[in-house]
Order: sequence, then structure tokens, then C-alpha cells
Amino acid sequence: MQVGNTNALQLEVTTAMQLEGSTSMQSDGSTAMQLDGGTAMQQKSESSNGQSAVRLSDMTRRVVALGALLLAASTVASVRLTTAQSCEPTSTRHAFATQGEVAGEHEFGTVVNDRWTFLLDRNSFGWSIRMYDSTGVDLTAITPPFHFGVNHRDIEGWHFRNQNNTGPNDGSVNAPQTMRLFVFSPALEGTGGFRPPDDDVIAFDGTEGRGSLTIHDMGLADLEQGQRARLNYLRFSACLTWPKSADAIAAEEAYNDLDYIDEEKEIMFGCGLRMDYELSAWMKPRWLQGDFDGDDAIDDVAQIRRKSDGRRGIAICRAGTWATVFGMDGEMADDLPENGFGAFEAWSLTTADRLANNELLDLEGVRQASGDILKLDRIEKSMHAVYWLASGSKGDGAFRADTLFRLVTE
Repeated sequence: MQVGNTNALQLEVTTAMQLEGSTSMQSDGSTAMQLDGGTAMQQKSESSNGQSAVRLSDMTRRVVALGALLLAASTVASVRLTTAQSCEPTSTRHAFATQGEVAGEHEFGTVVNDRWTFLLDRNSFGWSIRMYDSTGVDLTAITPPFHFGVNHRDIEGWHFRNQNNTGPNDGSVNAPQTMRLFVFSPALEGTGGFRPPDDDVIAFDGTEGRGSLTIHDMGLADLEQGQRARLNYLRFSACLTWPKSADAIAAEEAYNDLDYIDEEKEIMFGCGLRMDYELSAWMKPRWLQGDFDGDDAIDDVAQIRRKSDGRRGIAICRAGTWATVFGMDGEMADDLPENGFGAFEAWSLTTADRLANNELLDLEGVRQASGDILKLDRIEKSMHAVYWLASGSKGDGAFRADTLFRLVTE
């Protein structure tokens, strides 16, 4: 990308999400970009001959010299968000959305990905976007420009005022406006930090994190001519995305796949599951593993279907040796519709301690569970538990099924 005193300033627009769309000229001379999914963002720039040029590109395919771009522009490009952008995970990227407000000398912070801290850090004229790892390394330090110009991470009051501080920014102050775009590097975690290049140019290959912060409301102080305005209030929303690891992608694919593999079939039928059943899943994930009886051996759980009548149930294989079937003989029949276990919409493994956090549940039985508990849900209708209740010597006992709560009885 070439940037300089050309006849038309070309803007490379990148966001925390991949954007594609069309452009059209508006009555005020701005260029409106209609983005896929209904999102609209406006970029306005004029060259010396009054022409406007806008080009969309994907950050993962191009080298973005954001610092050089901002300085080379003869006039500032004002950014105005007209609709909120979605912040949803994809098959290859995680997503995290947050919103809040800060005022006075206060800061805003929230935990991201269980180990990073997204922060609006107070500075002299507003707030700065930062994301720290557990050792204090700023993962957003890779956001250009590094040596000169206004960085999108720094949100300061004078960015929104004209050069003389007598009114709103009319283009005389070259600074980003209500949409702030930044990048962060998970690879910096646990390192000594980022050393910026001398030329303010950095290549992004898709392994970086991407962020956008949208300002919805603000308060300004020190608005007298000749002073430098500062922010004293900010209301915002932000979206962060970052790549999923190969293991995470594989785990997600496995979670969504309802087709049992040969190894899982071999485990269940080798454990004693009768051949008049077949493994047939309708809830995600198709396979669970835990330790029901507290013997430190892996117990496998699968969803099954009786071939003769299609009735659904579950099979538990303890330690690869003993198979137990639920759902075929009327267990919890008083609490389920006619199709029995097929009415369940979600399942997972939990413990009595985790269930104890919900005061609405009847936990009299599950408190005696020897190990993990299989939780079966009819979402917002009822919750049930299957667990091992020990009796007598070590290893003795039986599975038990309880209703934890019920809101409907149809």
C-alpha cells in the first residue's frame, strides 16, 4: 500500500471482524459502507481535488501501516458507527464482548479468556485501552503507530475538539473518533514484552487478536480556548476476537459431531451393552467421561436407542467392565413425557458441590453421590440426576436417578 501526497487518499479499513460490503456516496459527501450482516460504518476523506476513495481489505492478507497512514493523510478520516457490530465466535476464532462506563479517575477492567485483563487505564486526558497478561505484559502493544501520531488505543478528550478547542473536531485535529480499532498478540503472553519496529510497519498474519471499542457517550472538560480538552466520562462497548488453537478447533468439531466412532462403539458393546441397542446421539456432546463411583477409573457414557421401538436412553460403562442402561424401563417416568429420555435437551457431568450453588434444587439424594453426577435437562422445565450411591464395602452400590426440580409435568 502506498501512502503519500497523492490525488486521492486511500483508506484501508480493518475491524475486529472480517468486513465485506459495498460503498455508496452520501449527500454529505461521506462514503457509506454497507457491511454484510447489516452493519454500516462511515469513513470520510477528501483529497486535494475533492475526490474520495475507500478500499476494504482483510487484515490477515495485507500489511497494515496504520501509523504511516494516519500521518500521511492531508485531512483526518472521521469514523462514525451507525449500528452496533456483532461480536460472535466463528469456527476459527473466539469472541468476547463487554460494555461499561468510566468516570473521573476510575478505571474499567474485566477478565478475558480466564487469564487476560482488558483495561481502560486512566491517563491525563482520558483513558487508554490495554490488555495485560498475568505478568503485566501489554498484549495490545503491537497496535501501530509506535513512534508518532495518535494511537487508537489512547482515547483523549482533545481528539474530539478542533485545534483551537472552540468546538467539535472539524478535521483540524488528526485523531480517530468514536470507533477505536486495535490488535493484540496472545504470543506475547509470558514474554518480556513487545519491541516496536523502527519504521512503524508491522505485518499481521491472522494469528493476532483483533479488537474494536465503540464510544456511545462521553463527557468533556477543559473546553476553554487554548486548553487541551480531557474526557471525564465514557460509555462504551468492545469486542475482542482471537484465533482458536488447533486443539480447540478439533475439540469443538468433536463436540458438534453426533456420529459415534468405531472405538466408542467397541467400548460400549465390549462393556456388555446388548446388541438390541444402538449408539444414537441427540444431545451434544455425544460422549461423556467421568468417575461415578469414586474408584479413580474412567466411566464412559453414551446415548442409545432401542432398535425394536426407537426408545431413547443412556448407557453407562463403569471402568470398561459393567454396563448399566437408563431410560428403557420407566425411570423417572412420572416426570417425563411419553418419549422418556428422548425429551432431554442437554446433558453434562457435574458434582454435588457445584449443584449446591442452586438453592432451587432438591439435593437430598445427590449429596450422597460417590463421585460425578450425570445431569439431564429439559431446559427451563426440569432437571434430573443420575449418580452412584455406595453401600456396604468398597465397590458395592447402585446407580440412582432423582428429579432435582420440575416446573411442568406434561
